[in-house]
Amino acid sequence: MDLTLKDIRKLVILSLFSDDTLMEILSLKGGNAIELAHNLHSRASIDIDFSMEKDFIDYNLTPEEVLKKLKLQLDFQFNKYGLCVFDEKIIEKPKINISRRYNWGGYNISFKFIEQELFETLKNDIDSLRRQASIVTENSNKRTFEIDISKYEYIDSSQLIELDDYTIRVYTPLMIVFEKLRAICQQTEEYKKKCYVLLAHVLEIFMIFIWCLKN
Repeated sequence: MDLTLKDIRKLVILSLFSDDTLMEILSLKGGNAIELAHNLHSRASIDIDFSMEKDFIDYNLTPEEVLKKLKLQLDFQFNKYGLCVFDEKIIEKPKINISRRYNWGGYNISFKFIEQELFETLKNDIDSLRRQASIVTENSNKRTFEIDISKYEYIDSSQLIELDDYTIRVYTPLMIVFEKLRAICQQTEEYKKKCYVLLAHVLEIFMIFIWCLKN
């Protein structure tokens, strides 16, 4: 069975939320949250974006432990379709000294996948494996799938939904709107000042709205 890009994204999302610890930490955001979780049309990116409230270390996890957890679930999901996951990596973005950690940034996780038979043939030749890895999307020669995780983000208003019998945590449509507004604010110096004022007003309205719902 040939997997579409949407199929691949779904397998990755299910892999992350199959782990009980990661499921409590992460929230899906961006175009993939709109398309896959809320069933709305969106220009979903090839890669997948998540947010978390703190950093992995605050949950007694190292990046390497997170990658190990994810690899286990990716293997389970992709093996169903005769595919092997390999060349998995996790890097901090931006790379900073741990003694100078700031409450921003995040992590990039990347991996490749290939047909199991081809993996068995080439498993001792990593360069050949990388060259022969499956293409992520027909519209490009991209062979690496990426996951971006932003830390120290607001995720309290995320909602739980069912996706293929799995429970996943996602941004609400309103949260996605605010995220896009913030992205606009960060694009150019010319618009930053005005956009941040606008965003402050929008966030104030949002907090009042949340308070009304709770009371």
